[in-house]
Order: sequence, then C-alpha cells, then structure tokens
Amino acid sequence: MQNAMTWLNEIKKENRNSPFSSSEIKINSFSDLITSYVSLRNDENKVSMEALYFLLMGNALVFLQMLSEGKPLRGGIDIGMGIKHSGDEIYGTALSNAYYLESMVSKSIRVIIGRTLYEYIHNLASESVQSNTPKDYNIYWAKESLTLIKKDSDGEYILDYLSEKIQKMEDFATHYKNAKFFIELKMKEFILLQEEKEYKKYESTLKYFENYKSS
Repeated sequence: MQNAMTWLNEIKKENRNSPFSSSEIKINSFSDLITSYVSLRNDENKVSMEALYFLLMGNALVFLQMLSEGKPLRGGIDIGMGIKHSGDEIYGTALSNAYYLESMVSKSIRVIIGRTLYEYIHNLASESVQSNTPKDYNIYWAKESLTLIKKDSDGEYILDYLSEKIQKMEDFATHYKNAKFFIELKMKEFILLQEEKEYKKYESTLKYFENYKSS
C-alpha cells in the first residue's frame, strides 16, 4: 500500500497539467488496519479532487493486487472532518465513517464508497467548466473520479477496481487472472466446508469479475 501511494504521489508531480497543486496522499497502518487519506480543504490554488482521484486509484490498484495474491480485503472510503496527529494518524468522522462502511456495510470483498462522498463528487462533476481556475480542474478530476466508482447489485456504491482506467495499468491481465483463480478456489473450498455465508461473499465477487469479462 505504501509503495502504491508513493508511486501515485510521484505521478501527480511528474504529470502536472495545471499550475495548481494538490494535497499529498497520506497512509497509516496498525495491525491489519490500513488507512489512507487526503485533505479536501478548499485552499486557494489547491486541486483537492486530483488528490482524491489518485487516492481512489491507489486503493483500487492495491485491492486488486492483494486479491491476486490471495489476500482478500474489504474497506470503506468516505468524507468527513479529521484531525491529524503524529505519525500521520487521523481521528474524527473521516475515519469513523470509513470504518462504519468497512465493518457494517461492506459485508463482502469490496470497498464501499460512502453516499456523502459519492454525492460530493457527483455534484461537483455536474458543474460546468468556465475558465482556467482551481475549481475547473476540480470539476475535471471529479469527473475522472466517477470513472472509478460503480453501483453494486445491492445499490451500494463501490470502488470499481476493474474499471477501464485500472485495465490500462501494467500487469492488469495477470492480476485479474490470479485473483479470479483465487476466488474460484475459495468457492470450491467453502462448498466442501458447507460455509454458505463465506461462499456467497466470493460468489458475488466472481459475478463482478464475470461482468467485467463480458463488458
């Protein structure tokens, strides 16, 4: 995760197509909990949505790679107030909202996008670009962020880690193949163990992979 975020922060610097800056993506981990976050403060000359786009991209890349290595994850991403302490630790509703999505809403192998965050991105993406300003760049990156989000079968918004943008990344085909093989293997295992609840988690994930293949 740390390597992915470092790499994405470097891409942000190297491929800057505007005179404006954006906040750096931060990461912190404890035990099996990993948190990544970015400031969305509307400071002058800040393109906060660019950083959010790369945050979503980084999480999607890590999620697919980990799944391909036989390490299924679940998570939540949302917007909220946050206070940063030493060691890049963050506290506040930004963290508690994401934790709620991960622990109570996800219930499967997926990353839930909070409704508040989705509406924030969607509303900004719906605005019209008028001139070369930080807001216009934010609108552009909000539109790009929407390409990394999709509505799941139960109506929840999720991080689309098989989206067109992710498909263009290096080694995607290999990660996709390995992840799908792992999912099918676990489904066979849970059939033998008669673990219906766990089987259904992987079944819904396999459907997501098969929908990608047919799209």
